[in-house]
Amino acid sequence: MAKKMGSRLLNQFGNGFKMGIILIALAGAIALWFVGKASWEIWEYVSLASEQKTESIQWEIREINASKFLFSASYIYQVEGKKYAGKSLLHSPAYLNRPSAEAELKERQMRAWNVWFDPAHPAHSSLQRSFPLKSSCYALLTLGIFLYFLFYTLSQPMVSRSVSNKI
Repeated sequence: MAKKMGSRLLNQFGNGFKMGIILIALAGAIALWFVGKASWEIWEYVSLASEQKTESIQWEIREINASKFLFSASYIYQVEGKKYAGKSLLHSPAYLNRPSAEAELKERQMRAWNVWFDPAHPAHSSLQRSFPLKSSCYALLTLGIFLYFLFYTLSQPMVSRSVSNKI
């Protein structure tokens, strides 16, 4: 019954409506991916709400590819008398070659570092905490495109019917 009704609608409104449904499905899937990714990153940002000094930290340089070098750190911190160990890969800044990363590493080793952790689960920690602005913008943009295709496609049959009724 529902299948017949769906096929009757598609036949009534033509190929433009069929293409609109495909665009809605595609835009919806893409928007779902970006909204899910942004939601996860925002949850990570919000959950790392407390800050503590590291007791010790060991740095290393990780080669991601031939022209991208990042810092990785293993650290120990203490929360309410209990020691925790963590590991973080710092995504920014990225260096184009190992010598420039090594020069920066000497400066990083001299500074004191704070660790961000989840007060409810202190073992969950990171050395970097930044709001996921890029992911949030992508999520809003793809959600807007999805809503555009949705409202445009759903309004087309009504416009087509009102125009054909007047003729």
